[in-house]
Amino acid sequence: MVWIWRLVMAVLGTAIYYMVNAPDWRNRFLLLYDIPTLPVAFACAGELLFRLASGERAAAWIRLIGLLVAVGCGAGAQYKAWPLSGHLTVATTVALLQLSSVRDPLAWRLLSLLPILLLIGIRTFRPQTALMGNTFNTCSGLILGALIGSAVLLLLPRP
Repeated sequence: MVWIWRLVMAVLGTAIYYMVNAPDWRNRFLLLYDIPTLPVAFACAGELLFRLASGERAAAWIRLIGLLVAVGCGAGAQYKAWPLSGHLTVATTVALLQLSSVRDPLAWRLLSLLPILLLIGIRTFRPQTALMGNTFNTCSGLILGALIGSAVLLLLPRP
């Protein structure tokens, strides 16, 4: 059942992002910048909503709040010109949340690292905007995402 929630949220969230931001996905690097980052992040949100609905409230709330903080930082980067990569902040936070989820298959947990690799590769070797080529923004996005993800993992209740 959790996979249905993940799939629905991945599709729905990515579609809403496309409608709100109207990215130019004809540019293959911008497409690779958003996909798979968006579906993996929205799939993580879908899993957290499923966990909330199935009674695992404490851990799911902490993880969801961490994800929302990362998304808020991403919005600040996009709309307020904060000096960081919002995509990398969210992708790093999601990767840490997914890697720590021992219930998921190893392949799914490792897949959560793919957006980080793609984002760093595009930002480093094929920047599509001036900000993408900014090393400080790349590093600050990675560091902030790691801090948010680590804080969430530290706050999770121990079994």
